[in-house]
Parts: sequence; structure tokens; C-alpha cells
Amino acid sequence: MKLKRVLCALLCLCALAGLLSASAYAENPLGDIDFDGDIDYDDCRLLFDYVAGSGFLSYTQIDASDIDGDGSVTAADAAQLLHYVSGALSALPYVHRGRGRLAIMAYPDKTEYMEGEELDMTGFELQIVYANGDILPVDDYSYSGYSSTPGIKIIVVSYAGARVAFVVTVYPSAP
Repeated sequence: MKLKRVLCALLCLCALAGLLSASAYAENPLGDIDFDGDIDYDDCRLLFDYVAGSGFLSYTQIDASDIDGDGSVTAADAAQLLHYVSGALSALPYVHRGRGRLAIMAYPDKTEYMEGEELDMTGFELQIVYANGDILPVDDYSYSGYSSTPGIKIIVVSYAGARVAFVVTVYPSAP
């Protein structure tokens, strides 16, 4: 009987903790690590301390710290947060509808070129994929990294501060 009460109390505590962390996450956007309603240098300090191994974050704070949405908190997350707070990024990459990630759904039809040819993005599809299953197609992206000189080119596609990349090859023209 006593064991039953202890187990019941533990289950209630676990459920309550889950509800509290879920509600804290819902109220605090990605990057607001100290949950004060602002994303600022205080949040950067907390994140940099954690990444450096000299700070501690709760599970809820860790969720708010995973800026790039890859499931781990690293220096890349800290750098993105710092760039956002300092104004170098206009938005954090994963702020739409909860956690989402920029994803290439289809590569361009053409990924091999001859020297002098222009990049053709026909067939390229980009989307934001959210944790809740929602998908938002993205058409107003920008890209960089292509030149028509021979070599392997890394094409970086950007949208709202987030970036993904793919590779194309430019072959030399026949002499």
C-alpha cells in the first residue's frame, strides 16, 4: 500500500514537471534562455558559459538554446544567437511555428555544368519543416557560391537567416 502511494506521488510529480517544462517552452521563444521575455546578451552569456563547460542549463533552457535545431547545444548555436543579438542576423533561423529546419526537398535538375554556363535552379525545392509536421514551402530564398569557372562549387541557399547548401560541379570546356 505504501509503495503504491509512493509510485503514485512520483508519477504525479513527473506529470507536473512535464507540464511545467512544456508550458515554459511554449511561453519562451527559441533564444530566450533566461526566460525574461527578451533575447539579449544575457542569453548569449548563459549559452556561451554552457558551451564552454562553465555553466549549467535546465532541460527547458537547453531546448531554448538549440538554435539550429539539430538536437544538441554547441558553439554553432551560441554563435548564431550572438549574431542575432548583435544585429548581424535579422531573425533566428528556427522561429516559425515552433522548431523548424530549413530543408532541401529537391535538388536542381542540373548539377553538372560546363565552364561558362550559368547556374540553373530549375527543380530546386526548399521548405521549412516544423517539429509538429507542418511544412512551409519557401520560394523567396537567395543563393551564393556559384561561379562558372571549373571546380566543385558549394551553393549556399539562405532564407530568414538560415542556410543550407548543396554542391554542383563545373567542368572545363574542351580545348
